[in-house]
Amino acid sequence: MFCSKCGAQIDDNSTFCPACGFQLETAVNAEAEAASTAPVEQQPVQEYQQPVQNYQQPVQNYQQPAQGYQQPAPGYQQPAYAPTPAASDKNKVAAGLLGIFLGSLGIHKFYLGYNKAGVIMLLVTLIGGAITFGVAAAVMEIIALIEGIMYLTKSDQEFYNTYVAAQKEWF
Repeated sequence: MFCSKCGAQIDDNSTFCPACGFQLETAVNAEAEAASTAPVEQQPVQEYQQPVQNYQQPVQNYQQPAQGYQQPAPGYQQPAYAPTPAASDKNKVAAGLLGIFLGSLGIHKFYLGYNKAGVIMLLVTLIGGAITFGVAAAVMEIIALIEGIMYLTKSDQEFYNTYVAAQKEWF
């Protein structure tokens, strides 16, 4: 049997844990059952306290840490600085909605600063759409719709890291 407070192994007949002195529930329950079935007798109450065995004295010479700069622990590196999405002027909702509604013209690409990708989408939609009777324009709209949904489903931090900081132009 194990103590429910400290987990130390104890005898089945024990009423207290020898490690922490906690009164065991099974012993309390067994005593309660025995008391309810046994005839009522007045017995003197004995209090038993198990001495604490692993007691450690408090530290006597504790010193407060020095104020001011301290050298970092060996092997410690300062975390890399990552600007927050609030520092960016690019909004994921605006980029996502532009991608969904005006995406075949590449407007969302121009908004994010991807001028080369925006010109490619615009030319494929206008010139390729005229040559292929709108098939190229439909393909560009599907690509833009997927990108717009991707912009909207990312968290602000993911959007900033992927499309503003890393300048990922396609998907």
